[in-house]
Amino acid sequence: MELTAAERAVLDRFAEKCRIAGGPRAGYLMRRRSIRYFQDRTPELDLDQGIAGLVEKGLLKQSEGGDLLFLSAAGVERLTAAAHAGAG
Repeated sequence: MELTAAERAVLDRFAEKCRIAGGPRAGYLMRRRSIRYFQDRTPELDLDQGIAGLVEKGLLKQSEGGDLLFLSAAGVERLTAAAHAGAG
């Protein structure tokens, strides 16, 4: 499945944080503001749209209020596949 640049930027943020935490796992939590914190690095990307796209594709889940984002099992698979592709 193809990802937009904004979706890739959001997943990259998850990947960065997961590496620090010992690797990706389903249920890994990030706050929406933690992702938007880096909006100034990529002002041309709509990170909120990226989040919405990843939720729609099933790679992320969000809390009812939308402030908390969780990595889904499909998101873990995507990050793991990307890490293996980059290692080769």
